[in-house]
Amino acid sequence: MNTNTNTNEENVIFETGMHKIGLYQVIGGFVGFYILVGFWLPGPLQLFNVLIVIMAMIGTAVTYLKIRFSKLIVTDRNIKAEIGFFTKQVMNIPIEKVESVRLSRGPLGQMLNYGDIIIVGTGGSEEKIRQIENAEEVEAAVRKAIRK
Repeated sequence: MNTNTNTNEENVIFETGMHKIGLYQVIGGFVGFYILVGFWLPGPLQLFNVLIVIMAMIGTAVTYLKIRFSKLIVTDRNIKAEIGFFTKQVMNIPIEKVESVRLSRGPLGQMLNYGDIIIVGTGGSEEKIRQIENAEEVEAAVRKAIRK
């Protein structure tokens, strides 16, 4: 938590990133595909197995980079989100434009402490930020910022 006394600077209320569940989903998908398709291929088609492994490694690396370089910052003035690595999606939502915030997560999200944050702006527009780590704390931080 940043406690700046300069009125021109923003105070960080909460900062987090994306949860690693996306990485597990990619790895699980490739393992499942390999078991269903690649494992049973006859001799001349074994090269397909190598391609599956290479695709899995590339997919895992890209997903890891996306997770590693994504962040969500809630300040007393803005909600800032940077999602991605190669193609970065940047959102900057002023707190005064935020009407409400919702948290959406299933049983796995509750067990592993992640979820989707839905920010509802004035006029009913919605921004959904998926698979955020510590989603409950993010929701509380946004609510706190809105109340000020």
